[in-house]
Amino acid sequence: MNSIIATQNNDTTKGFPSEETVVEGEDTISKLHESVLGHVLSFLPTMEAVHTSVLSKRWIDVWKSITGLQFNDTFHCFGKKMQREQFVCFVNGVLLHLANSNIQSFSLSLTCSQYDSSQVSAWISSILERGVQKLHIQYTDNVLFPSHSLFSCSSLVQLVLQMRCTLCVPIFASLPNLQNLSISGIRVVSESTTYSEDLILNFPVLKVFEARGCEWLTKQSISIQAPLLKRFSITIWNSLSNESCKSAIKVFAPCLTDFSYEGDLEQDIILLNSSSILSASVVIVIDEDREDSMEKLGFQVHKLLAQIREVERLKLLFYKVLMHATDIFTHLPAFRRLTYLQLNEVTAEALLNLLHNSPILNTIVLQNAYNANDR
Repeated sequence: MNSIIATQNNDTTKGFPSEETVVEGEDTISKLHESVLGHVLSFLPTMEAVHTSVLSKRWIDVWKSITGLQFNDTFHCFGKKMQREQFVCFVNGVLLHLANSNIQSFSLSLTCSQYDSSQVSAWISSILERGVQKLHIQYTDNVLFPSHSLFSCSSLVQLVLQMRCTLCVPIFASLPNLQNLSISGIRVVSESTTYSEDLILNFPVLKVFEARGCEWLTKQSISIQAPLLKRFSITIWNSLSNESCKSAIKVFAPCLTDFSYEGDLEQDIILLNSSSILSASVVIVIDEDREDSMEKLGFQVHKLLAQIREVERLKLLFYKVLMHATDIFTHLPAFRRLTYLQLNEVTAEALLNLLHNSPILNTIVLQNAYNANDR
């Protein structure tokens, strides 16, 4: 029998009951509303959330109120790793039970096995069609990505795609609520092969854009319109691709403050209204076998740096570059607001040019100097 502890309040205390009763061992959590319990369970891996159904009759259907799904094929069920077929059946079963539910977030991490491409595509498409707000997909194999479903999902707030897939970009696409976009390993192609104007991606409330190791293979230039964008980061290596592409990536972001570029300068990055950028990082690595790239390298570097000449902090790193193109710093823009500069490969002459073009520079960090006589 549960014991009852009664405490008598001070008679001078007013506005409170004179007696408080606490029952030891009482299950207060189960008394919470089902929507509250579902919200709490949404923070757990979906497998663990479903396992709560064995606690008691009260909990049998509570997991069906979850608003967030987290599937990971590395998860162990009762101490044993799930087989691929078991995992597929589990995901299908959960999605079937929650067919009419409001799913706000969906995370799918597939790192242990290969799955049928159409099956994975069906999972993603199903979630996008339910108006998901946060979508995170991680998969190392190729997937036929449901591009139309993606660009039709106006509810998206956060999108993370770390996967090998082809994304077909329409002539115009708008994701009105997207605030964070991070993509990795994706091949971006055009839905139209005949359209000659820029492809427009409209992100009216986007704050962060990150793209790493993607192939931008559209015949048209891509215009990213993001008036509230704060951070833009892109890593792009066209020299590693078998396909040549001369299209540009144009960024209209008048509020941009943080810009990061890492690549081989084979594809143009055009920053429109870039005077708001305060901090920038530029890392250039050139394939030594591509001597034709060296001839235009100085022009490409100047073209990129000229767009960020109003920065206050700049990290400028070159790898395998100066030994082939020592005149890269010959024509530099004036950095009239630059106060902090970090360099690695730099000659004495180049350093003098940089100091001359940076009148208020007060901090310079040199990782190592470069001696042209060592060539």
